[in-house]
Amino acid sequence: SGIVAKRFASTLSSLSIPSQWIHGSEWTHGELGNLLPGDVVVLFSNSGKTPELVNLPNVFRQFDCDVLCLVGNDDSPLYHASDFKIFTPAKDCLFDSVPARSIVAQEAVCNAVAESVVAITGIQRATFKKNHPGGNIGAAAAKTNTSPSNPQLGK
Repeated sequence: SGIVAKRFASTLSSLSIPSQWIHGSEWTHGELGNLLPGDVVVLFSNSGKTPELVNLPNVFRQFDCDVLCLVGNDDSPLYHASDFKIFTPAKDCLFDSVPARSIVAQEAVCNAVAESVVAITGIQRATFKKNHPGGNIGAAAAKTNTSPSNPQLGK
């Protein structure tokens, strides 16, 4: 889940949406200072029972932040404690416990959320090009038409 969360934060940053990845166990060791009122904190967990995560929604509310969880267990403490929930059920195949399918489900949801944010907010392709000039993605973005007739990132 942490790998998916890192990539989601990176995707949001490339769209000029301030975001960062912080490991769940680090929040109560100084990282709460990163929060601003109105922030939305996204928590990722397959089980929804990870000890270092289950109490965080109450902590974040003290900072006037909302909590969205992507969780594979809709009868878990994290699911019930979060303000917004995206249920990502996936039975993991390796020893029935090692995240495999669950991270694929979370990744698919993150991609759909990013595409929805672009559609709802009207974030322009030019924004993405400016924020992601490197690598093959940057080279491909540089070749795209960002004229007013082709403004959307997804077009």
